[in-house]
Amino acid sequence: MRSIKYAYVNALVRSIKSEFVTPEKLLTAENKADLFNILTSTPYVAILSTPEKLYKDLDIYFEKLYKKVINPLNNNEKNLFYFFFSNKKTDKTKASLIKESIKKIPLKEQKEFETIIGRYFDLINIFTVLKYKIIYNLKIEDFFPYLLPYGTIKKPKLKSLSTAENLYEFTQNLQNIINLPGNDYSFASLKKELFKNYYESLNRVWFGYPFKLSVPFVFLVLKKREISNIKAVWTAFSYNLAKNEIENMAV
Repeated sequence: MRSIKYAYVNALVRSIKSEFVTPEKLLTAENKADLFNILTSTPYVAILSTPEKLYKDLDIYFEKLYKKVINPLNNNEKNLFYFFFSNKKTDKTKASLIKESIKKIPLKEQKEFETIIGRYFDLINIFTVLKYKIIYNLKIEDFFPYLLPYGTIKKPKLKSLSTAENLYEFTQNLQNIINLPGNDYSFASLKKELFKNYYESLNRVWFGYPFKLSVPFVFLVLKKREISNIKAVWTAFSYNLAKNEIENMAV
């Protein structure tokens, strides 16, 4: 029964996966009108009303898609999706709820989800250290208690990362934890590179055993990323940002 259920939802998301709107495609737009026209040639056309309501329309699209994807799942599986995709800030409370919900899905699915979501927590922790140590120059003890548990990067490495005094040192320390292709980053370009690294790691779920819960989960993560990119580029046009700034916003 489990394989049949997952077969249906996997077939559903794999059929839609080919319709992703890539950052590269979004960045071909020169203005809001171009971007809106690009979206009219995608599945979003079914919910688009007017440019003024773009944000609301995108939120409606994701909500409908989310409900369609999770519909075949059982309550424990739905709870995991619900806690992760809720719009509440990801703090220790939310992280604990997500961790507990992982324990209630099928055992053979748990390890992969611990890795997928653990890497997401890693991303948040890295940005927390970057923000409070490098930008605000706070002491480790002032922000370390707020780092999320359950990530794949353990506390000793996060403490090592926190010894950096500037962005260059931070990047060098980070190289010992995550394989980055470069050494010289701005805050914006480093953020983009870290997100890119995370999203590329998610693409591994498309290979191997096809009937697994991680496939619809990752699909929704990537779809939410896509919508965030659309909103980011749209906002950038609103403020007449330079092309290179817009490129850093779309991850």
